[in-house]
Amino acid sequence: MKHISTKTKCSIALALTIHFLLLILISPTTLATSTQNSSIIGPDGYQNSSIIGPDGYQNSSIIGPDGYQNSSITGSYAYITSSDTDTVAIIDTLTDNVTNIVDTETFTSTDIRNGGDSPFGVAVTPNGTEVYVTNTNSGTVSVIDKVTNSVVAIVDVKGYARGIAVNPTGTKVYVASDFMDYDSERATHGIVSEIDTATKTVTATIKVGVSPYGVAVSPNGTEVYVVNRDSSTISIVDTTTKKFKATIPVGDGDYYPYNNEGPTGVAIAPDGKNLYVTRDVYGNAAVFVINTTTETITAIIKVGTEPNGIAVNSDGTKVYVANSGSSTVSVIDTSTNNVTATVNVGKGPYGIAVTPDGTKVYTTNYRDNTVSVIDTSTNTVINTVNAGSRPYSFGQFIGPAPANLILPVANFSSNVTEGYVPFCVQFRDLSENATSVSWDFENDGVINSTDRNPIHEYIVPGNYTVNLTAINENGTNSTFATINALDKSVPVSHWEFHPEEPVSGDILYINGSAFPGNKVDVFATFEKTVPVSMGRYEYSLEDIVIPEGSNNSYKVEAQGAKNLNVRVKMILWVTKSSKASGNTATVSQSNVPPGNYKMRIDGNAGEGVSEVNLKVTASQETNIDSNGNFNYSYNTTAIPPGIFKIKIGNITKEITIKPEKIEQSAPVLQ
Repeated sequence: MKHISTKTKCSIALALTIHFLLLILISPTTLATSTQNSSIIGPDGYQNSSIIGPDGYQNSSIIGPDGYQNSSITGSYAYITSSDTDTVAIIDTLTDNVTNIVDTETFTSTDIRNGGDSPFGVAVTPNGTEVYVTNTNSGTVSVIDKVTNSVVAIVDVKGYARGIAVNPTGTKVYVASDFMDYDSERATHGIVSEIDTATKTVTATIKVGVSPYGVAVSPNGTEVYVVNRDSSTISIVDTTTKKFKATIPVGDGDYYPYNNEGPTGVAIAPDGKNLYVTRDVYGNAAVFVINTTTETITAIIKVGTEPNGIAVNSDGTKVYVANSGSSTVSVIDTSTNNVTATVNVGKGPYGIAVTPDGTKVYTTNYRDNTVSVIDTSTNTVINTVNAGSRPYSFGQFIGPAPANLILPVANFSSNVTEGYVPFCVQFRDLSENATSVSWDFENDGVINSTDRNPIHEYIVPGNYTVNLTAINENGTNSTFATINALDKSVPVSHWEFHPEEPVSGDILYINGSAFPGNKVDVFATFEKTVPVSMGRYEYSLEDIVIPEGSNNSYKVEAQGAKNLNVRVKMILWVTKSSKASGNTATVSQSNVPPGNYKMRIDGNAGEGVSEVNLKVTASQETNIDSNGNFNYSYNTTAIPPGIFKIKIGNITKEITIKPEKIEQSAPVLQ
């Protein structure tokens, strides 16, 4: 098959044919360019054609820089970790129904402690497409693709992974981990790992206080706040330098692990001015309000017992606190720093989060395996959802529903769908939302063209499946159509040749019978293996005879080649070249004038290839007389000795060409 990247007519005028004919292969080969069912559909000559926009695509609606269209938020999802079952339940906050359950152990990689073991903390990227879940007992982070609802990566962060947060741009995720001394059953030190969301790798590790839990990122993304339970402090990390910056004490520093005392949860106001930190000091549970500019405590608000998770609504007017000991949620008015409501929820609320629109609050109740849904307008529980075993979801576990991804839609038309070989097909790309396209004209996995509207020539008869793949940043889409390349030859009853044992240089005479008054195509093929030297291959042919006849054409294929040059000389040398598709390069030509030629075939071989296999196919059309007989002759001078195939109609025969005999002179008597 031949691909034509220009928009010139496939039928080449005689003058251009003479220019390219030198590429003619050693034998006569060409087929009529008549086509069947080539009626024009539509005024522009294409089928199913419609107006194409200025970018060359049909209905090419604008896709924003984030790859989404109409990306306004219409809903949100809550991601509920189940530490006993190593799963994450996904709740649609519009219906409060569990829509999916994701196994965090599905994707195991670097972790040596069983993949996603005991999922705990949750962070959702701002666009809602990815969810990051800490697995405490395995020291890993599972990355969930919300579009497919599956784990696509596991990142090893070491230690016991707990709190997690994502920066406002969604490019970095920060994970708090602690390390234990098993003899004393106390934490010894803690770290924060920075994960690059593009590569899913740890790009920095910063030492913080002992037993870090909650994590929050400033609205401008420049600082990370880490609550250290055993140190009773907050560590501030500079995200630019990736270094520890400062420490803020929370309370008097005493900690009694068996009483669950010490700070755990942290949330930051939308304007970044205040931090809200939960701590239970000697049974006196409170939320500490910290000014981020002065790094000092400005208020202490009493709440229910054993406060852990904490969340701020989107306008910063309310703070919600999950009190695990008292099984309540405290609602704080940030303008007065007073508790304005206490809501009874399920047993042992731990994580807490607010929907983006601020209408609902969700708490994960690890003691009765439920999720309580609170209506923020009435501060009452309006729903209870069963969600796994020992749900925690520590962190901001609610994220927006991903905007609808704009995927490409492949579509194309052609001026014809069948014809007699050789003939050309003009394809037109009609794809929507595509930034690029690729064409596979034979559906063999080899990309033949990336032009938008290519022309392709079909020389060998057959049914070809054309595959167009449309591409954009969100994915691909393919569509298929069939092109029927018809053989104009009619059924042949029989044919024979002589001499029966031809020698290179002989004229091969062929005669046979077929339907009277028609034409028949004769195809001749030989192969030659050429050695590669210093990365190149070369093969020469002399005395190529192209006889008088109709529709001479040829095709040369070089398997194992990087590229192919066919250089032909009748009067002047002319070269025609092509690059390989896959590991095969092809040069073809139709409408080849008769004459005598020299030919050199050469090119660069593929990497590590020691031999290139050349395959030459030539054809010519011959007449069938009124009695149903046809005669054909073939000059074998340029054919290398070996197997030579001739196909006439549906009959193919192999002919062995023997080497030319060398006559020896008689000895001279003395």
